[in-house]
Amino acid sequence: MFTVTDHETKNIIHTVSQNFGIDLSGMAMASLRLRISQFCRNHHLQSTRNIISRMLDDPLFFESFMLGISVGSPDMFRDPELWIRLRDQILPDMVRKVKTPRIFIPGCVSGDELYSMAILLKESGLDKQIQLTATCRNNPIRKQIEYGHLSKGRYRNCQDNYLVFHPGSTLDKYLTVRDGKRFRKPGLLKQVKIKVQAEDHLNISVPTNLILYRNRMIYFNRDTSRLVANRMLDQLPAGTIFIIGIKESVKHLGLTDRIDVVSSDLNIYLKTV
Repeated sequence: MFTVTDHETKNIIHTVSQNFGIDLSGMAMASLRLRISQFCRNHHLQSTRNIISRMLDDPLFFESFMLGISVGSPDMFRDPELWIRLRDQILPDMVRKVKTPRIFIPGCVSGDELYSMAILLKESGLDKQIQLTATCRNNPIRKQIEYGHLSKGRYRNCQDNYLVFHPGSTLDKYLTVRDGKRFRKPGLLKQVKIKVQAEDHLNISVPTNLILYRNRMIYFNRDTSRLVANRMLDQLPAGTIFIIGIKESVKHLGLTDRIDVVSSDLNIYLKTV
């Protein structure tokens, strides 16, 4: 079975940086190497030279490559306790304090957390009060977010999570079936602003009251994780809710002097400075 080496991975990182202005060097090497190897297997490529030559000759192939190595967001309503806490405490409190609250979800890939938040806001009657903005790396990823289907395995995981969040209900009311496949109804994102933005050029262009950035930095190396986290906090006003993944650590990110703990179990924090 063909597996990409560290040296070949570094060659691809260099090519992408020099020709497309995208910096992949902050990704954890082992994770990136495995994703490139999987991309090669999926596309029946036996050499990274094939990847490099094709991405230089065909912009569509390059976009396919970037989509293929991107790490999807967690399944919908992953860690249901977090979504319950958002619904029952954090978002109602935010609406009481801020006239037009804004939630920002950067670096979307599969869109699961974006749809989860959109459903939460709709069911809570807050979809007209809270502005939801998201970013993704390129247009193919945006298209996947809006029109991609849920595999059977992901559907089961999402449904199980949703039943904890909303007992007795079903996620099916937010899905449509075509050719035996389940698709999320795109109307759920009608009020959502999705911007195409390279993740290594993260720019929070609007005032933000809550930022959801879960399970993204675990795929970065340590220096890049710290850089990304501090770059986001630099752009956020004091009092902004900052949520990271359950398996991520603010100590690892060097953030302990910039935030207060709202929930250590759910990794919910409040920016102070």
